[in-house]
Amino acid sequence: DSPAQVIGNPMSNEQSVMRTSLIPGLVDALIVNVVRQSRSIRLFEYGQCFTADGDNLTQGFRIGGVLWGLKDPENWSQPAKIADFFDIKGDVERLVATGGRSATFIVSTRSAFHPGQSADICIDDDVVGTLGRLSPELQSKLDIDGDVFLFECDVEPLLLNRQRRHDEVSRYPSIRRDLALVVHESVTSESVEKLIRDAVGELLVEFRLFDVYKGKGIDSIEKSLAVGLTFQDPAKTLTD
Repeated sequence: DSPAQVIGNPMSNEQSVMRTSLIPGLVDALIVNVVRQSRSIRLFEYGQCFTADGDNLTQGFRIGGVLWGLKDPENWSQPAKIADFFDIKGDVERLVATGGRSATFIVSTRSAFHPGQSADICIDDDVVGTLGRLSPELQSKLDIDGDVFLFECDVEPLLLNRQRRHDEVSRYPSIRRDLALVVHESVTSESVEKLIRDAVGELLVEFRLFDVYKGKGIDSIEKSLAVGLTFQDPAKTLTD
């Protein structure tokens, strides 16, 4: 879907031998295409990587991607928008969803990624990959304007398809309540969602984060999360 012409194989001969990550090859391919004046780049690679486990090496397949430049092809109906963290996160969520599964995200400490714009990808509470913005230290070594976003994930967890379950659509109306929650800036929306779902149970049919506010009226180490909670019972009308 990208208007850019993608040139180059992200996996060089050197990187194909005992490589531990797909990210260097993806960045090399990105540079080649930026030099050739591409303005919107989305690349992915699927291949084997090695992991050191003490004195032993294990190998497995991983999938990775890189995103840079314009989010959408240039057109007259909307202003140009640069791709950001939430675009790469959305790509990963759709990739995981193809197997009928869902991902959660926790703060990542992986050195190749930006400490404030990165997350580890979790499936069934297991960390299977990482996504986010390239670290400022590595970005400064590239002759590229604009932020680079990447993801890398083990393939095997994506292939374990979960059986789909379809529930009957409730005939009873839903109720939505919006809350503004002031929390410490380190608290993630995922942890807030888990806490609320554990407390409410199956009556909560949708959790939606629709605003994050930091500024006047809130302590500098805090933020306000605006969340929409939709409740519905399959067998009766809910009351306040």
